[in-house]
Amino acid sequence: MTSVLPTDDQGILVLSVQKGFMQDHRLDDFHASYQPKLSAGKRLVMDLAELDYIDSKHLAALVVCYKRTQEAGAKIVFCCLKPAVRETFLVTRLDRIFAITTTRAEALRTLAPPAQN
Repeated sequence: MTSVLPTDDQGILVLSVQKGFMQDHRLDDFHASYQPKLSAGKRLVMDLAELDYIDSKHLAALVVCYKRTQEAGAKIVFCCLKPAVRETFLVTRLDRIFAITTTRAEALRTLAPPAQN
């Protein structure tokens, strides 16, 4: 079973992180799910709704994802954090670095291109 389900929503890559992510010890599949798709201007939503908690190894994988996204000139927004995951982001101060929204719809709106007049 894959730990991440990639989908396209309005031209935005949405990665829905599954519960299996926390059992994924190598994390190669996780990085392979987004890295080849990163390019300048690419937009990415990381939906964490399925995670009840996150440990340091998997949190580090999200930091690597964030860093690679930034290096590629892409944008990323994290969404749908359950209380324990949100608390981990707060304690580690990643909430000050990551763009975080409450819902996927809000994340998509955040990354939507500006309206053309």
